[in-house]
Amino acid sequence: PSVNRRAPRSRRVRWRRCPAKQFGTILREGPAFNVHVVVWCDAVNNLNRAFDRGTLNEFEMRILFQMSAGDSSNLIDSPAAGKLGTNRAYFHSEEQGKLEKFRPYGLPSPQALADFKAKFAAKPVPERSTKVSPPTNPAMETETDSSTNLQPIVNESGEPATDV
Repeated sequence: PSVNRRAPRSRRVRWRRCPAKQFGTILREGPAFNVHVVVWCDAVNNLNRAFDRGTLNEFEMRILFQMSAGDSSNLIDSPAAGKLGTNRAYFHSEEQGKLEKFRPYGLPSPQALADFKAKFAAKPVPERSTKVSPPTNPAMETETDSSTNLQPIVNESGEPATDV
């Protein structure tokens, strides 16, 4: 007799609803939809408890403050952050392969945040990898009605006109 080794449906549904798995999906697929994540953690041990190694690899950019050489090596494959003094930090960009030392300051002003937001919003949105067809609307059919010879009224974007 064959044995069904699949988990019961209730366990499979729980796995799909697991917040950690959903968060991992947001990290992996979010940038394509202009969803980005900023995470702050007070200790590397807490970070390792919250994220597995695969999920940590989803973070392209990292900022490290003073920490042990081992923790630094764990996060950026370099013990450099173990040699940092107070009021110093490293910016690590995995994409660019650079490690930049800087002096962190207080929170940016509201105007600086607004400028950053405007620059970020001006970036082009990447195309989605899967195209979704819009739902069909019978009122939007373009064929003429042979009995009355009428066509639907639509605006330039193809939406039903509301100011008729």
